[in-house]
This record gives sequence, C-alpha cells and structure tokens, in this order.
Amino acid sequence: MWNKYASSAAHLNGRRLVSCEAMTNLHGVFRATLEDLKQATDLDFMTGVNHSVLHGFNHSPARAGFPGWIRYGTWLSDRNPWWPHFRLYCDYHARVAAVLQATQPVAQVAILGPRADVWGDHGLERSELVRRPGYLHELWQAFAQNGVTADYVSARVLQAARCEDGMLVHGPMRHVLLVVAELESLEPAAAEAVARFAASGGRIAFVGQPPSRAPGLRDRVAQDARVRAAMDAAQQARADRVGVVAAPGDEPLLAWAGRLLERFAVPRAVEIDSPDPRLFQIHHRDAERRVTLFANLDRERDLVTAVAWPGPRRDVERWDPQTGTRSAVAVDADGRVTLALGPLESAFLVTGAGSSAATAGPERALRVVDRLGGPWRLELAPMVGAPFERALDALVDLAVADDTELQTFAGTVTYHLTLDADRLREARALDLGTVHGVSAVALGERYLGQRWFGRHRYELPGALDPGPVTLTVRVTTTAANHMRTRDDPTSRRWTRAWRDPRPAPAGLVGPVELLR
Repeated sequence: MWNKYASSAAHLNGRRLVSCEAMTNLHGVFRATLEDLKQATDLDFMTGVNHSVLHGFNHSPARAGFPGWIRYGTWLSDRNPWWPHFRLYCDYHARVAAVLQATQPVAQVAILGPRADVWGDHGLERSELVRRPGYLHELWQAFAQNGVTADYVSARVLQAARCEDGMLVHGPMRHVLLVVAELESLEPAAAEAVARFAASGGRIAFVGQPPSRAPGLRDRVAQDARVRAAMDAAQQARADRVGVVAAPGDEPLLAWAGRLLERFAVPRAVEIDSPDPRLFQIHHRDAERRVTLFANLDRERDLVTAVAWPGPRRDVERWDPQTGTRSAVAVDADGRVTLALGPLESAFLVTGAGSSAATAGPERALRVVDRLGGPWRLELAPMVGAPFERALDALVDLAVADDTELQTFAGTVTYHLTLDADRLREARALDLGTVHGVSAVALGERYLGQRWFGRHRYELPGALDPGPVTLTVRVTTTAANHMRTRDDPTSRRWTRAWRDPRPAPAGLVGPVELLR
C-alpha cells in the first residue's frame, strides 16, 4: 500500500525516482535467501518502486566479535555465507531499475479510496485505512494481472486534474478510468471535478454507491447538496462510461477487475490471454518503445501465456534482466507473442526496439531421460569451524539428516558425482530439482554457471570425451542452522524471533535429472 501511494505521487508529479525501504526482516534474520530478496524486490518493482534502500548493513567493529552488531533487516554482512553471491542480486536490481528510471510510467486506472470516511470515523489511524474496504489496496494487483496499471489518487489530485478527450490528466499521467471505491463522503470541489470528468467523456466506476455527502459538519446542508448535485450530473453522462458496480464480495478480485475493465471498455496496456494471480506486469514507454516488465511471483509453477499490445504489429525484443542479454521474439500474424516465465523469473518485453538480434525460436518441451543417484561425495566448508567431508548414498535436506554436523551446517557444500560421459550424450540439460541455496555447477573442467532463484537448470555441453566425468555442484546455504545453535546474546535474540522455529532447509535435495 505504502509503495503504491509513493509511486502514484511520483507518477502524478513527473518524478522518475521512487524509493522504498526494503528487506526489513524482523522475523527471519539469518534465514533470508537471495531467492526471498528476488521475490520481494519484484513485487516492489510491480508497485512502481525503482530504487530500493536495503536494510540493513551496519558497521560492526572487531571488538563486537561474531556475529557482530545486527539491527533490524536482512543480514547483509560479509559474514553471511551467501555474501559472495550478493552481487547477482545487485546486478539484477540495477538492470531493472535502470530501465524503469529511464522510461515514463503509463497507468490507465485511477483509484480513489474512502480516506475522508476512515479519518472521520477513526482519526489518523492507519490500520483502518488499510482495511476499508478490504480489497482496496489489493485492487492495483488485480488490474496489473489483467494488463493495466493503476495509480491511487486523492481528492486534491482530482481537483487539480484536467479533463482531456475522456482522460483524467495530472502531470504526465493520463488515466482512462476512475474507480471510486465505496466512498460515502467526498469534498464538494472533488465531487464537481468527478462530474466534469464524466461530462468530458471519462469512464467512472462507482463501487457500491456514489458519494452522497461532504466530510465534516461546517455548512453541512449546503455542502452535502453540492456533492449530491455533482454525483447526479456525473451519472447522467453516458451509461456505457459511468455506472455503479457491486463490490467484489467473495468473488476473486482478479475476475472482478477483469469484468470491470470489460464493462467500461478500458483499453489494456497489454493483452494477456491467461491472467494469473501470480503473473504481474508494469507498463512504461519512451518516445519510441513500449516497455513491459513481467514477473512470475510463483516459486513452483511455470507461467505461459500469449500477450499482445494494441495498435499495429511491432517487432518485439525480450530483455533478460537476470543476464543482461537481449533477443528478438517471434511475433505471429495477430501481433501476439508467447511469454514463458519459470518460477520467480522476470523479463522485459519491449516493442518497437528495432533489434538486429536473431529471433528466438519456440521453446521445446523437455522430458526426463535419466535420474542421477549416488553415491555423492560431499566437501563441507562451514562458516565457522574446520572443513569436513561426508558421503551420501542419496541426497537429503541437510537440516533433517541423521548427522548432527549436517543438521547444524551453514556455509558451502560441494557435491561430487562420478558418472560415465555416455549417460550425458543424449541429454541437453541438467535439472538439480530442489535446491536450498545458491548453486553453481561444473562438468569436468567445464563451468556451467550458477543459479540463485527459481529453477536450478543448466544447459549441458554438446560434446564430451568418452569415459568417466565428474559432476560438481556447489551449494551455498544461509547462516540459519549454525546461528540457531549459538549461545551469544545476538544469535539468541534473532533466532528466537523466528516465526518458524524449525531448522532452515539446506543443500541439494534433488532429484537431479537429465533432460532432452
């Protein structure tokens, strides 16, 4: 909610930089993964934030000992096992933020909530502002999942806005639809601004009922009459553009928002064939291009759908903020492209980019052709203490292994498996299955890369020398399972604050499979 209010204010006033406090972890210090940061940051980006102020890194002198001084926030420290990989997150954030800061946000919907009613009934108390009505501050999400972007507005914004060609214009923003969400009272000047918007051809959805009175008691009779007159005038505009709709009730908000957009014929910034409550988008543009950032916020599912943009057929590029690479995307005769995102994956689709890159072919489905069992040889480098080794016949979550040293391990564990190269000859990819941590993979002397969120899948090299080859998988865990065993005051304080008291999952769990 607070992110959306900040970004809405920035959008309406032409400010390109939108900051927020991020990763303020009160109940999971030492447990947070880079994958957690990725998921939370993508939701921040979807709210319109483009600059994260991370919590927290604080100076900790040597005399403070281990683990040092810790305040509220994710444990951003060079003593955290995943600290050497933190730049992967920073590079990702920088790529997304650079594009969002350099382009102009586009929003089709303005949302007005009953702030005056809440403050009149309860005073300046934020918990009621969050809850009334219960769907209000999730409404932007449902619109985003239906292909439009929404800003929140106030009575002051409505009074300052212009009405041009059926649009509500404030600063650089041009909203097509105004959603008035269950207001009982509205300032008379704002109500008259709503009536002017309706007269200009604007689209207005009154959820529940139109406002019927002014806030406050001063000149109450006259002020209430002004509000009712303005609302009557607004509703006398075109019935296809102004109307009262029922509140969502028990209906899923995604479906309700989709029907609302259809009812008022609101043009989508991007058409999404299969809206999903975990598929988000935010739309920007510059002088030549439409820039849409998509994010799959589901940790388990692939999301695949066709998307299209209004207007003539355009060239489309896919910009990958995880790697910084760009590729052209195949566009069908109707201007549609296939968007496929793995768990927690995100991508920009950019129209009118004029790329000279080769067009990416259609993705082919992969199937499992082999599963790699043990025995695995493990080399464990703990964050505190001496390295040691283990052997496992089968992979297991280290936190629940029948070995105390594995249960309390935190650091980097390297898994080795020797297999015959002939088993890999027909395979095109290696899927590690479940991985709790950051993974990096090598096959013999060939480094295949690393993964820090989502699916830990690696492309395999096309040609291998015959004979035995060693698969090496390095997994870096969180600090959690070591810190929960410590008896110093800092460790006790933060591990006792965990909402989940169980050990944190750790290591390579698998199954490790070969795909083609």
